[in-house]
Amino acid sequence: MKLGIFIFTIFTINAFACMNYIPVSDAEKAIALDGTAGKVKCSDVPSEQCLCYDNVVWEYYDLVDNMVDDVLQPTFSKSETESCVDIADCDAKHTAKVCADAGESPIKNYDTLEVYCSKPTGYVKIVQGKKFELNQAKKDAFDANEAAKAAQNAAFELAEKSMACGKKVQQLLLIRNSAKSLTTTQVKSLVLTYADIKRLLDSGSLESAKEEIQAATADGILVTEDDKTALVAQLDACKP
Repeated sequence: MKLGIFIFTIFTINAFACMNYIPVSDAEKAIALDGTAGKVKCSDVPSEQCLCYDNVVWEYYDLVDNMVDDVLQPTFSKSETESCVDIADCDAKHTAKVCADAGESPIKNYDTLEVYCSKPTGYVKIVQGKKFELNQAKKDAFDANEAAKAAQNAAFELAEKSMACGKKVQQLLLIRNSAKSLTTTQVKSLVLTYADIKRLLDSGSLESAKEEIQAATADGILVTEDDKTALVAQLDACKP
């Protein structure tokens, strides 16, 4: 049982252990430059506060003041204030005071000649070093930019695949026409016949090219039904 507790304790400590620390001055530079961190070791500047940056994304984290409670400076609410004529009046009003908020208690202040209701509300905040804080606006802008990049890359990839498919279809067309033993005049006519289809295939506009191929008039020589069927089949096979 003791061994199990020991292993669990070690695992828990390791799970929350920080792997990367950085002095505050280097953290400020890293945020300004979007991430050239770790050039200065904490041991190089022992007088500075050291921060863990394991989960920090430099593009959308800020280095801010770490605000903590000063337990020596509690804060209190103040409501239902009444002025006193003198100390005796304050005593009387304090005795008769019933606070609307059940959490508040009557307070008398002889220095200001006041009676009011009050309760603890917390502590005065003071700066205690620095900390990393996620900037949601920066993160939203960063995520939007990354999404735009991803969408553009996907569009480029699709265009490249579509144009590559267009080239395959044209290669098949060249192979089929080479086997026809066409005359020079027929070759020229063939180029004109397929000009629009070639432009569409070159641009990766595969569906439009497919429609043009299917609509082409088969003359039995330059364009045959077998040509059309083969080209459409190749286009369907390679289109992304």
